[in-house]
Amino acid sequence: MSRRRLFDRLAPEYDRHGPRFFERFARHLASALEVAPGLDVLDVATGAGAVTRALVDGGAEEERAVGVDLSVGMLRRAMGRGRGPGPLVARARAEALPFASGSFDRVACGFAVNLFDDPPSALAEARRLLRADGLLALTTWSARCPYFLWLSRALEAYRRGDSGPIPPPLVGEVGAGRDRELEELRDSLGDANFDGVEWRLVREPVAYVEVETWWRSLWSHCFRPPLEALPSAELPVFREAFEARFRAASDDRGVLHVDLEAWLVTARPGRAVA
Repeated sequence: MSRRRLFDRLAPEYDRHGPRFFERFARHLASALEVAPGLDVLDVATGAGAVTRALVDGGAEEERAVGVDLSVGMLRRAMGRGRGPGPLVARARAEALPFASGSFDRVACGFAVNLFDDPPSALAEARRLLRADGLLALTTWSARCPYFLWLSRALEAYRRGDSGPIPPPLVGEVGAGRDRELEELRDSLGDANFDGVEWRLVREPVAYVEVETWWRSLWSHCFRPPLEALPSAELPVFREAFEARFRAASDDRGVLHVDLEAWLVTARPGRAVA
């Protein structure tokens, strides 16, 4: 299944269950971009519109904010977000954006670079669209994100038939050092003629207050494909095993506390190539 079709299917339920962690990380992006009235801002792969809305809430004017995405379903979600007409949204590929060079002061991209068909070309497009004094900011999940590590370990244990407890990893255990993907991203930014690349870890603690909400959240994000790949007869068994993991890792009130960890990367356009 193509990523566009996947996100079209995810769109109705996307980020509607459990903590709205995309909104939290979107605020970090908006803060890093130092948005202000008078700036033209672009959100690439806007999805359900969390980053575009954060840019507007952070000071950008709605009429000067644009969100693009390849998924029509996600664009419908983005159009319905907010209190007024909202920012402009458009369907476009990140590798071929329909704007003139130097159209924007700020470009944002939340958790999508690794999903593009051609990430280097998408970064080159972002560079083309930025003005000389512009700024790019993006987020990408850390390969050592405690919550996703816990999910992966739980899935591996299920496949092995291991029903033993798997405590959620602690940030201090897994958060040190850089990811290989981050190094590759830094190199790609350099190849796309970006300078001054900086990165820092951003952590957000989240809590799932009940197992049903947590289970629905798995289906509303990119964990859905491995769930759909299970034989229908096996899914109830898998769910029972995974919910047992949830309860084993929860506190005395039945709340699962986990940490999300992502890289926040910023870069500025390099000198124009003659």
